[in-house]
Amino acid sequence: MIVADGLVKVYNGVRALDGVSFRVEAGELFGLLGRNGAGKTTAIEILCGLRKPDVGTARVGGLDVVRDPRAVRAICGVVHQVPSLDRWLTVYENLDFYCRIYGIPRSERQVRIREALALADLTGAAGRMVTALSGGMRRRLEIARALLHRPRVLFLDEPTIGLDPAARREIWAFIADLRRREGVTVLFSTHYLGEAEFCDRVLILERGRVLASGSPAELKAAAGVRTQVPPAPVTLEEAYLHLTQRAVH
Repeated sequence: MIVADGLVKVYNGVRALDGVSFRVEAGELFGLLGRNGAGKTTAIEILCGLRKPDVGTARVGGLDVVRDPRAVRAICGVVHQVPSLDRWLTVYENLDFYCRIYGIPRSERQVRIREALALADLTGAAGRMVTALSGGMRRRLEIARALLHRPRVLFLDEPTIGLDPAARREIWAFIADLRRREGVTVLFSTHYLGEAEFCDRVLILERGRVLASGSPAELKAAAGVRTQVPPAPVTLEEAYLHLTQRAVH
């Protein structure tokens, strides 16, 4: 569903991406893991057709992101790192506004909005102002809004940033249910190591380069097991720290 091949992006002489390549299969939950400034957001912006790579190619749903950016955006839903809800509109009004932006016919809007409200468990909050919602409710609304046009791929850039642990668990339960119900391919970025445990596969970025990739179990195996008796399984956090320290040295 997603193919990135040798992506390079330079900002003011600094390589935000330096030859990044990976593939995401249809229906996968794929994570981009890395510290702030590792290149995660740049990669997502390129894949969404919002930014052009300096070198390399990328395809989403078989579409070239440079040649057909509008077609790519038509099959993608995007939730950016910075919240983008209109705080002075109601939940319903936010969804209706985006239905119009997506060009959804008037005859279909009510159905799409009802579906989004049900998906986000916000039917009872349709008339509430966004300012009255909790952080977790707002994030669920943003994700549901990104699905109004029924995309095949959902990009989530740090979807739980700024949320407390309970709200983060709430969002991941929502995403798990979303995958079961909609079968959408999900690519998300995070620097929360625990969240990467939910992934089918993870790509670790470090200073714009691919440091390692694979399933959480494969990354743990690559980092080794702690030497103690009896041996305890390595955590993904330990694997990440081990792999990044190895790269530095």
